[in-house]
Amino acid sequence: MCFFKDRFKNAPKANTTIGLDIGSSTIKWVSLGNNNELKQYAIQEIPMSLSIAQTKDIPQIAAVLKETLFDQNPIRNCIINIPDIFVCCKWIQIDSVNYQRIEKTIRVLAEQIISYPLCKLYFDYQVFDPPPQNQEKYNVLLVACRKEHLDFRLEIIQQANLIPIIVEVGSFALERAFNFFYTDEMNENVILLDIGVSQLTFLFFIHSQSQVYSENLCNVLEFESVLLQIKRCIKRYTLAYPYYVLTKLLLIGANISLLNYILNRLDGFLKLQIRILEYPKQLKYNPELNSEGIERSFMNLFLSYGLALRGNSL
Repeated sequence: MCFFKDRFKNAPKANTTIGLDIGSSTIKWVSLGNNNELKQYAIQEIPMSLSIAQTKDIPQIAAVLKETLFDQNPIRNCIINIPDIFVCCKWIQIDSVNYQRIEKTIRVLAEQIISYPLCKLYFDYQVFDPPPQNQEKYNVLLVACRKEHLDFRLEIIQQANLIPIIVEVGSFALERAFNFFYTDEMNENVILLDIGVSQLTFLFFIHSQSQVYSENLCNVLEFESVLLQIKRCIKRYTLAYPYYVLTKLLLIGANISLLNYILNRLDGFLKLQIRILEYPKQLKYNPELNSEGIERSFMNLFLSYGLALRGNSL
């Protein structure tokens, strides 16, 4: 999906495309070569002076991003993510008659579904083939976000002299990376939980089909509070879908201390097997990169890797 079809022109494909994650505390990116080999990556903290009240300091964040790109001359294109907490996703159905005028139909439906002025939103859609049992209806995923959330990221990228060619919802990139590295896990009824600095993102995989739930993290510094919040979210899902039996909870995130705490305190909760997602031994990377550094950094780069994989599929 691309939230801003007419705002930017795509850069030449000869330029390297990176998967870029601008987080609340760090900037991370990944570039991939042939056969999805890891060519280069960067993880850089945003200065502590950029507190929650100062997150609009675009020039300073852009300077941090430019620093990570130093001596990386071929890099011009990037694929960025918008966090799920800033996004509204809705599944809708369109019949074959309205499909012939889909742009107008989508706009009318968006006005009906989203209780926010469309002039203040970026929105996009993706059409999926009609199900075999009903060839008259197309399933359409409608995605929207407030312009201010995306414009903030786009301004940073522009000031860093990068060209954004795709904007993707964060959970889409997480699912792509999970599918790429852990295909066998998706065949089971599992939960992938990404614990970020400011957000929890749950991907519930039931028979390889995913459902996403995301919410703000109440207090990342209080481990007990995070534990209770995770329990509430999982209970809410199991009550809503009692006919689905979940077997595993797989954890991912940059805060290893928090992950270990959750692992120890949550093990056996609702009979779930809990474990931290393991480093994929099949990961290919440039021989010039430090293998120990890649293994330490993999958790931090998971979302960026999913974004970069999207670039290699273009």
